[in-house]
Amino acid sequence: MKNCISVKFLKVIASLLVLLLFSCEKEALNEEEDLSTQTLNDVNLRVFTEYSKWLTSNRNGFFNTTAKLVNSKKITGIRVREQSGYGIVNTSIIYRNERSKWTTTNGRGVIKTASFSNPNDYATGIEVSEQYGYGVIDIRLISQNGRKTPWVTNNKRGTRILSYRAPKGRIITGLQTKEQHHYGVIDVRVLLGLEGVSSPNPISNPIPNVNCKTLPNIKARNEFRWAVLHPVTTDAVADEYEWTVSGNGHVGYIDGGFVLRNRLVTKEAKVDVFMGVGNGIGYDSKTPVSSSRKGISISLRVRRGNCWSDVKKIERPCPTCR
Repeated sequence: MKNCISVKFLKVIASLLVLLLFSCEKEALNEEEDLSTQTLNDVNLRVFTEYSKWLTSNRNGFFNTTAKLVNSKKITGIRVREQSGYGIVNTSIIYRNERSKWTTTNGRGVIKTASFSNPNDYATGIEVSEQYGYGVIDIRLISQNGRKTPWVTNNKRGTRILSYRAPKGRIITGLQTKEQHHYGVIDVRVLLGLEGVSSPNPISNPIPNVNCKTLPNIKARNEFRWAVLHPVTTDAVADEYEWTVSGNGHVGYIDGGFVLRNRLVTKEAKVDVFMGVGNGIGYDSKTPVSSSRKGISISLRVRRGNCWSDVKKIERPCPTCR
């Protein structure tokens, strides 16, 4: 009798264990399904906020805001401001009768527009015309069918034409520019989205805004010399670095000769400073330089996400400056 009860009891326990294991397995499957959905959503979010490469790869200048339409509509046209002597100084995108905000604050120049002639076309590619010494002077869009809008300014003085085509299944939903003082728009990249899916606002904050107001450090030699290239560095980790030089010197890159500026925004934690002659004339004939012959001031602020740090400033003497 006792043996029968024991056997029945064991059978009940075994049944309960089977039910428990089935329930746990089902919960595990549900968790996997939830994780799978979450991962897919994360992937979609990354796709929505993906930017293309910069077309001209110009390392100078500073970032402007992204032109974007409400609910990430498809782009059917381009709008620019063209200023004589500067080329394109501002850009905006068009969806039928809707226009985005301008990417820069420059209100000068003549407004010009270009759109697809076929009402069913929308942008999946872009071409820019760049003229050496002027930056971007013309832009046109490329549709999903390979058709192109007219060049928006019809400026034929371009030195080279650069193009970008979105990967299959993606469309252009926004436009961002880089701007440089005295040159207007010098570079362009586009914001991508999935075809047929509304995308959230672009996220460009790879580094958290932690202590973003902290002063960055600047490392440089104790005194500078005339006609010598001086490297200046910082340990600050950031998305962008804005270097500014006042006094007897320039900040920037040397590329095939003196292409130097008093202000430079870069993604590198290093910049080269070249001491000038102190007569108020820039090497490129466009950049004004202080007539101070005593030394140089170097300022740096950095951007982490959407937050700029306070400005760090150092001064260095130049005993050999003329």
